Amino acid sequence: MAGHVSIRRRPFYDLVNSFPKRQRLLIRAFWTEILFRANYMDKAVPTSRDVIMLRRGQLVMGRDEMALEIGCTPRQIRTLLDTLSTIGELVVKSTNRGSVVTVCKYEIYVAGRPRNGQQRPGSRPGADHSKEEQEEEEQQHDDGSPGIKVLLNEGIDPQTAKELGEVADTARIKKVVAYSRDPRNRVRNPIAWIPKAIRENWTLDTRAGSTYKPSDRDAA
Repeated sequence: MAGHVSIRRRPFYDLVNSFPKRQRLLIRAFWTEILFRANYMDKAVPTSRDVIMLRRGQLVMGRDEMALEIGCTPRQIRTLLDTLSTIGELVVKSTNRGSVVTVCKYEIYVAGRPRNGQQRPGSRPGADHSKEEQEEEEQQHDDGSPGIKVLLNEGIDPQTAKELGEVADTARIKKVVAYSRDPRNRVRNPIAWIPKAIRENWTLDTRAGSTYKPSDRDAA
């Protein structure tokens, strides 16, 4: 497989750490394989029967071959697919060619987009590639607000980051992000929690008395 994929660390580990400890090694291997296999751009993909068109963030896989690849059982793969579908990370459609899997939040997990409908050449040095991706993202999404950069670094998708940057100042955004990082506050899903806390202007000073409920803090 040509080229490489730049995976954002924070959302990747947020997902892995949302699973019980005994399952984290398996979900880490599975999710890495899914992100590496998913199309970086729209393209036609040959299967054993014919050629199908897959969108960015989609892949075709079989439970048996995936289990063999990462060293587990097909039943474990099925359980992972069911779990990730339930929590909104994947959409799985069974076909006679195998399972067509869509990574729902591909833009959150994978940095950069192809330019002019083309995938970047795999022969370019990795450091140059990474620098180009960073510059491109900053040109596309930076409106001069440091708060938006903070949100992008937390894995918030660009459109949501821009929207939040318009309703909250940088100090507010940094305060919410800092609160989400503190393990004492038990924020299980920061990518969902941070936008909600900013939009609803939640009180963050626990010394003055928090307005949160557990269901708010653990928003999915």
